[in-house]
Amino acid sequence: MTRDEHLHKAENLKELAIHLRDELTAYDAAGEIVWGATVHAMSAADPEHGTGEHRAPNTARRFEAAANRIANDKLTASDLLDCLDNNQRSLHNHFYHGNLSEQALYGCLTMGFDYLNRLIQVATINLLTVSEP
Repeated sequence: MTRDEHLHKAENLKELAIHLRDELTAYDAAGEIVWGATVHAMSAADPEHGTGEHRAPNTARRFEAAANRIANDKLTASDLLDCLDNNQRSLHNHFYHGNLSEQALYGCLTMGFDYLNRLIQVATINLLTVSEP
């Protein structure tokens, strides 16, 4: 996928996650979709994604490497590590293990959407500033 395609996928998944969040019995599914959208948004924001050197940032190690390439004044490396902790370690893990209370899950979803929105914004800016060959 191109970085543009990753951005559109992230935006579409975000809309699906919003719909699932509004279904009271689908919070866990919304969280898993937020994690998937986060991976796509990271790929879109990463200036080196698609160069053949870097794979999807869907593991902690790959996510952290991409975070170091993406970090800027709008979304710091620390912010991105917090995003990883919330969106993968909390939301993604909850989908499989059900280890969060309903209140904790709602809080993680709120933070997850915030991080996702910020990542989409950074990806959009990064893609707009890519110079044409």
